[in-house]
Amino acid sequence: MIYYLVTPNYEHTIKNYLAYWAKELEPRFQIRFYDDVLRARELPLGTYIFADLERLLPAETEIAARVWEQLNAAGARLLNHPARTLKRYDLLTMLYQKGRNRFRVVRANDRTAPLNFPVFLREEGEHSGALTVLLKNRHQLDEALVGVTFRRHRLETMLVVEYYSTATKDGIFKKYSSFMVGGRVVPCHVDCSRAWMVKDTDIVDEGVMAEELGYVQNNPHREWLEETFRLAGVDYGRIDYGVPEDGSMPQVWEINTNPVVILTPDHYQEIHMPVKRTFAAHIKPAFEAIDMDGGRMVPIRVEPELIRRLDREQAEQRKFRARRRFMDDLVRSKPVLMVRKVLRPMMTPFAPLLARISRKRASDRSN
Repeated sequence: MIYYLVTPNYEHTIKNYLAYWAKELEPRFQIRFYDDVLRARELPLGTYIFADLERLLPAETEIAARVWEQLNAAGARLLNHPARTLKRYDLLTMLYQKGRNRFRVVRANDRTAPLNFPVFLREEGEHSGALTVLLKNRHQLDEALVGVTFRRHRLETMLVVEYYSTATKDGIFKKYSSFMVGGRVVPCHVDCSRAWMVKDTDIVDEGVMAEELGYVQNNPHREWLEETFRLAGVDYGRIDYGVPEDGSMPQVWEINTNPVVILTPDHYQEIHMPVKRTFAAHIKPAFEAIDMDGGRMVPIRVEPELIRRLDREQAEQRKFRARRRFMDDLVRSKPVLMVRKVLRPMMTPFAPLLARISRKRASDRSN
């Protein structure tokens, strides 16, 4: 049995794949929420995929690592160590320091770090892409930081990412994506776009589809991918990366430990289906290979103080999310949009000061 651990509202990533592309695997999977697993007094032996690590709270990560160690001692098969799998900031920093990536990432509350502009902002633990346009200088960055702070984003979980282009000479951006499943690399897709932040394919023709099918069938970057996943400590996840036209080393954008495996068939045009069917056929045996029989329950012990800390962090997160939802609705309202339009030019000169105040508050919260 394979137990897939995930945070609430994000189980669709694997669920749709099982329901529409691998129905015969459904009896071999159980999707479980972290909160239930972290509070359990016993868990069945089997294969555990610790997915969605980017979204875990500090206490959740610590307890998940304790659970991982106890399951490991009992002989379970485990993918992704909660504490040793590198998340976005640590991953991209490591790759830059090793000379594998050519761009830096810094925390938004660190003004002293050198930056090569343009840059953009994104959240460390989410997969929604850039929160801003490309920012050309420090002043634009300060303005953007003030804006995201007003919308209740936390600077201590916000990243400033240097922009690095892998566009072709024709101005096409290609995002390559490949899975790691228990030691096996499975190429997924190549999204092509004229937008620098590639979230989906918006260029579709026979040539693009042929190139994508060749990528999925031939796995041209397998050795580099295996090494990158090893450095990241990722046993399960999907890497998104770009390939410079000069043929140099690919550039890693992120590794998602709870990626959408594949969308439901009705999301795709017929021209996409050869690629999707090929990928689905290739990833199925990778999942089959990690399955293991259970047969007994494993006692799990977590210190009560850790559970109390978890309760406090979850309560604070619920409050924060409620405030964020309120501010998101507020800033989209017509009256606020009109006021912002008037006040923004007046506030621009004060952006560095306001950004400095926001950074100080973020640093205080971190400490």
